[in-house]
Amino acid sequence: MTVFGTPYFTSRNAAISYYKSQGYEDATADVDAKLAAGEIHLGYPPGVPLEDLIHLDGGRRWGIVHKAA
Repeated sequence: MTVFGTPYFTSRNAAISYYKSQGYEDATADVDAKLAAGEIHLGYPPGVPLEDLIHLDGGRRWGIVHKAA
């Protein structure tokens, strides 16, 4: 099994919390800029079945689980 991180966050507040934990001084402004630029997104990754998703980073970000065949 392999887990791939995504740029999809469970909410705006989750993204702000994540970037604060990464050392961003003004995480709110940085998240808003990243959202506007399309660098990060809110909600589920499109086209991925829910059973293939996992919460990462304390439930703030979505990951995709790839199960080897």
